[in-house]
Parts: sequence; structure tokens; C-alpha cells
Amino acid sequence: MNERLVHGPDVPQAGHFQLLFDPGTVLAAVVGHRRRFRDSVGSLTDEELASASRCEGWTVADVLRHGIWVDGTFRRIWSGEGSTLKDFDPRTTPNEFVESNRAVPDEEIRRRYLSSTEDMVIELESAQSERFGDPSVTPAGPVPW
Repeated sequence: MNERLVHGPDVPQAGHFQLLFDPGTVLAAVVGHRRRFRDSVGSLTDEELASASRCEGWTVADVLRHGIWVDGTFRRIWSGEGSTLKDFDPRTTPNEFVESNRAVPDEEIRRRYLSSTEDMVIELESAQSERFGDPSVTPAGPVPW
């Protein structure tokens, strides 16, 4: 494991948990996963996008809608914008975004998801390990980027 582990008092941590990992290894794994998932999403048919997912009440395209919301939420957290946390309820907030975007055609949602994924891959690949020392404010409290 890399000598540069993120932990200790010099890195912002939530009081009820700490993150102990090698940032480079984690970033590489996340980027690889995002690319594989992107490739799978790109090959979905219209029928597959409209089919039921494992998430009760959501189609496959709804899962992509949720992914778009997650990416946007991460970007706001990383920027330090606190409005992400206002009125956030993990039981309802994600579904509210999905429902409010169901009027957007599934093919457009796929396009937006693929674009968002590419932006996230670029962001993650350009991040250096030191960036994990930047604070992010989340519902769990302050945590490393």
C-alpha cells in the first residue's frame, strides 16, 4: 500500500468515522468502474432503458437520472457549496430529482449521463492525492475530498 494514507488530524474527518485508504488506488478503481459502466450504458437499447431496474419503481433510465443527480451533488460538495445539504433527506431527495426529470426522454438522459460520466472521469483522473486533504461538507459531516 502507498505510504501516503489519508488519515490523522491534518485531514478533515467526520467525528463518527475516518477514511483510511490510498487515494491513488481508490481513484484508479473509481475511474475504471465509471468507464466500464459508461460503456455498458452506451450499448443499452431503448427497450432496455425503459425496462424495470432492481430499484423498486425505477426504470434503467431512472437509475441514470439518479446518477446524474449524484454527479452534480458530488461536484457541489467538492466546491464547498453548502446548499447541497439544505433540506437533504436520503430517503426522498434522490427520488424527487428522478421524478422531476422523467419528462426528459430516456435517450437524452443517456446522453446527459454519458457526458456527466466523462466529466467525472476527467475530474478524478486530474486529481492528485493531496486533493483528498481538501475538506468536503457532506450529510456525514466534514470528510476528505
